[in-house]
Amino acid sequence: MASMIESAWAFLLANFSDFQLTSLGGFIVHESAFFLSGIPFILFERAGWFGKYKIQKKTNAPEAQQKCITRLLMFHFCVNLPILIVTYPLFKFMGMRSTLPLPSWYFLALCIPSFKSNKTIKPSCEPRIACLGYGYQNRITEWEKYKLYGQLWLLSCDSCPTWTSRALEYRCGKSWWLKVLKQDKSKLQILLLCRKVVSTHVLFYFILEDFVFYWGHRVLHTKWLYKHVHSVHHEYVNYLNSSSFTFSPMKVTTSVCYTRYATPFGLTSEYAHPAEILFLGFATVIGPAITGPHLITLYLWISLRILETVEAHSGYHFPWSPSNFLPLYGGSDFHDYHHRLLYTKSGNYSSTFVYMDWLFGTDKGYRKLKMLKEQECKAEGKAM
Repeated sequence: MASMIESAWAFLLANFSDFQLTSLGGFIVHESAFFLSGIPFILFERAGWFGKYKIQKKTNAPEAQQKCITRLLMFHFCVNLPILIVTYPLFKFMGMRSTLPLPSWYFLALCIPSFKSNKTIKPSCEPRIACLGYGYQNRITEWEKYKLYGQLWLLSCDSCPTWTSRALEYRCGKSWWLKVLKQDKSKLQILLLCRKVVSTHVLFYFILEDFVFYWGHRVLHTKWLYKHVHSVHHEYVNYLNSSSFTFSPMKVTTSVCYTRYATPFGLTSEYAHPAEILFLGFATVIGPAITGPHLITLYLWISLRILETVEAHSGYHFPWSPSNFLPLYGGSDFHDYHHRLLYTKSGNYSSTFVYMDWLFGTDKGYRKLKMLKEQECKAEGKAM
């Protein structure tokens, strides 16, 4: 499987430039992930499938959904694509690469505490090891530099191929790095920490994006910015009627806001004012811009971020939804609450996780509502 992926990637490298793969390729990945994940939720709603898992029982008019898709295509070509083109030099400057070998899902650590030892790790075959310089490789003779004892290096498999981790496990056991930690913690130094590891990168991107998005989203819910910018994203929420819509946070109550509303659907996740796309889009690109990942890591990050935001706006909460399995994950039920309330008192501003809202108390209404629902369910159970 890995060889097939590498062969396909080699074909792309031979026929397209880095600029084309980053800008146009990234745009194609974005559009594919977005519409392939979002359109099924429209079909579910129109066909009436999975109705018992729908959070809000009202449905959206086909005309509204068509309007949403039309505007989304315009925004994507006029805003998203130019962003990918403009940010390409920044990604390259920060070290993004597209060459082989592809990055690994796990990190490779070569441990060498500061006391001396003649113990070395040599693989039985004669492969080449990749150094930190991108694309530069040394022959097996350079392997003598890397000893098990001396200093700690944390590398990844886009810096060293997979066989090195297998050699370490074969020579020292799978817990070899724990043995080194126990021997001399005080002299252990981390020179490079998981810099090019796919899983580490993506997790870092999610955490950083969630933090930046939370504060940016809260700012967009201030009076002026909400009225002139962020209200576009909330266009698919029916605020009772025009007379009941108010910018006074003192007049917003949960009893008022749960009477009538239209449900958001997956594709509304990116339905926003162009200024908001630029503003909150910064939260998505800041992580890759800092770390300079492999291009395939960027593709993966774009895809996962889209799947997360589409699911959060889907209006469905399934038994297999990620929030039922992943700790601190918000999901559709968490974000749907945000779309039911007015303006500044909506709360639940985070994009992926729940801890930022919990830390700053902006999820109190959501938690109170869940508690009331649980009490109602218990009361109904006792009555039956």
